[in-house]
Amino acid sequence: MANTLDPKLTDKQAMFCKEYIKDLNATQAAIRAGYSEKTAQVIGSENLSKPLIAETISKGVAERAARTETEADYVLRRLKENDVKANELGELSVSNKALELIGKANALFVDKKEISGPGGGAMKTTFIFTPVDGDD
Repeated sequence: MANTLDPKLTDKQAMFCKEYIKDLNATQAAIRAGYSEKTAQVIGSENLSKPLIAETISKGVAERAARTETEADYVLRRLKENDVKANELGELSVSNKALELIGKANALFVDKKEISGPGGGAMKTTFIFTPVDGDD
């Protein structure tokens, strides 16, 4: 399939962007874009770190939100409505799921913490090695 997104992207990179926007899964997007299953996880991560690819994905996500008229505020508002209604009906598992999704959207549950340097770039790391007794 020809690249219709940005002429600076390779065909595979453009396909990766289109596939990533579908489900936000970099590994699966890489596989569907034609990268090897063996290297898909690494390639997916590398692709997401490339500024042009990240920008293309951001534009695609924004276009999809506009096209479907779904934005984060709308989704969160509906989840809150679902939580309230589920509580009224005594459907606690439904209420808990709505609350879980609201919490995830607001980063209330942190599974991992990403630390970045200035401007969101890589951090400078310096290693200092101290000899142990007997090492020269």
